[in-house]
Amino acid sequence: MKVFVADYKSDADLVVYKCQYKSDASGNDGLWYFVDYKSDAKKKIYFVENEAFADLKIYFVANEAFAGWKNRSKMHLMQ
Repeated sequence: MKVFVADYKSDADLVVYKCQYKSDASGNDGLWYFVDYKSDAKKKIYFVENEAFADLKIYFVANEAFAGWKNRSKMHLMQ
């Protein structure tokens, strides 16, 4: 999955909150947990520098209450 990090929340398909604990990131609702080893990952993502090459545009937020899908047509990408 190729992901582009948008500069603005309005440009994102998914608003993402980075969780502190793996158990908090169990659904498909924008709560992500980054693992140390590729073998532990449920999804493998590759950050691209050019938005044209991305499958999904995300925006990181500091509060988990703001996480979630803005473009629900792309939800299947994270299932």
